[in-house]
Amino acid sequence: MFEIVWDQYIAYAVDNESYALPEPKESIGTGGLFIEYTKSAYLDYLSKVSFASEDYPGPFKHWKLLCLDHVVNVVSTNEPTIKVTRAV
Repeated sequence: MFEIVWDQYIAYAVDNESYALPEPKESIGTGGLFIEYTKSAYLDYLSKVSFASEDYPGPFKHWKLLCLDHVVNVVSTNEPTIKVTRAV
């Protein structure tokens, strides 16, 4: 088991994995089940529905966590802290 914490965030979304679309080929990210994006469809969406920018609150990234039943998206200026809470 583990815990992932962002001290602050710009936005987050939790989707049922049955309805989530794969990220477009134009997206730029690294990782497997926990992906860090510098360019993504979710970042494009946020640029249209919020005033978050490189100027305020500052440079930010998108993280996507692919779970068994959910897809979790988080956008933040800060890297997350990951802590193992107990061995599986």
